[in-house]
Amino acid sequence: MEKNGIQYGWQTTLDNYQKSYPNKQEMGELNFTNLHCKAIGDQYYQITGNWKLIRIDSLGNLSGFYSLLWKKNG
Repeated sequence: MEKNGIQYGWQTTLDNYQKSYPNKQEMGELNFTNLHCKAIGDQYYQITGNWKLIRIDSLGNLSGFYSLLWKKNG
């Protein structure tokens, strides 16, 4: 989920990330920590954790939390 609502798929996530951070200076370095994976039945997993975007210039660092729902295929 993001500010404009629920987003589906990795390509949509990548496209939105590249739109928000169009160059390496603004993109910075993205790190994920405190990763937790919880099985919800046989096919679904809830993934939660923290993210931090480290940027060297005056744009400043950003951080937050995330929650994902994954479905096992196959």
